[in-house]
Amino acid sequence: MPWGRSRDPVLVRAVVRRAVGSSPERETAGDTYCRYLQLLIMTQKTLTRRKNIFLSLTTEAFPDDLIEELQSTYTSLQTKQKNLILYKQNIARMHVAFSNLVHARNQYARENGFDNYFLYKLEEYGVPPSLFKKWTLDFGQKRAEHVQKLLTPYIPDQLPIGFWTEYNIPDISRLYEDITIPSREAIYEQLIQNDNEYSRYTSRIIHKEHDSFIPIAEYDLRSKKAIITMKSSHQLEHAVLYAHELGHAVTFLKLMDKQDDIEKQKDYWHEQQAFAMESRFVNSLPPKERQLAQEKSLYYHLRAWFEYAIYSDTSQDLSDLYAKAHQTYYWGQQTHNPFYVLDPMFITFPCYSIIYAVLDLQEE
Repeated sequence: MPWGRSRDPVLVRAVVRRAVGSSPERETAGDTYCRYLQLLIMTQKTLTRRKNIFLSLTTEAFPDDLIEELQSTYTSLQTKQKNLILYKQNIARMHVAFSNLVHARNQYARENGFDNYFLYKLEEYGVPPSLFKKWTLDFGQKRAEHVQKLLTPYIPDQLPIGFWTEYNIPDISRLYEDITIPSREAIYEQLIQNDNEYSRYTSRIIHKEHDSFIPIAEYDLRSKKAIITMKSSHQLEHAVLYAHELGHAVTFLKLMDKQDDIEKQKDYWHEQQAFAMESRFVNSLPPKERQLAQEKSLYYHLRAWFEYAIYSDTSQDLSDLYAKAHQTYYWGQQTHNPFYVLDPMFITFPCYSIIYAVLDLQEE
């Protein structure tokens, strides 16, 4: 999970400009984003029949309740198939708003001396140019092919109807129930309490329960503590995410002890620290669980490839590109897939997946 809030300058600037009432061009970018969020809310309300979703247009990221709505729709195969069939009109309207947002972001990047928004974010996130170049030279695809080979023996013979079709975002790891997943307490004991380097932080890592599936680590400069907000879960993906957030937590504590500015380090550096903790946990798992845990790396490369493609050439069909991304990185049998509009990463943390993709190259 990205360690900080979205710092998309188009969205931040749009909110600020709307507040002070200047620059019509900036307000247009802001209106594009706001329309998109409103469409998402409207669609998610209709799909899930929930009536009490609230969005503050003064924030640059999704509110927690909308994230939860998106996650529930995004991970339910049956719901996704039904939703796309019944609500194609709203999906199409969301596509238009998303496309406009891509153009607005590219325009911002060009105003700041970059060819496109993806390259702008590479610079902002601090991704080493040499690693990005390596990823573009088919190394990302080769890494994905390696992970696919590891996972192929675990694909069930009987899959849900439509699993590989355009009505789905496939997720192999969620099909398994007969796997051993350590509890949160066991993970914490392994990675923190029993570790010579990190055990001194035991009393300074606070856990808070929350209904949101995705854990997130934050820090409190006053108390000099790190807080991990999460829900209890027995899913493999959640265990790996928790280990990742522990990596962020101990990094925050180290920097606070040194009186270093946590925000001074760029996103790539922060994720590198968290990724190391995550890898340590994954490598400690039994063989089957260890290999299944690598499944999410396919989506690092899939998302990164998709965003690199859409910002490099905005004339391409986004649904076709998303299907091609699945074909390339996830055994996909799709030719058209409009479900990129239901992935909040593309809105909340644009181009962030390239960080994980280049870090994942080092795992092979």
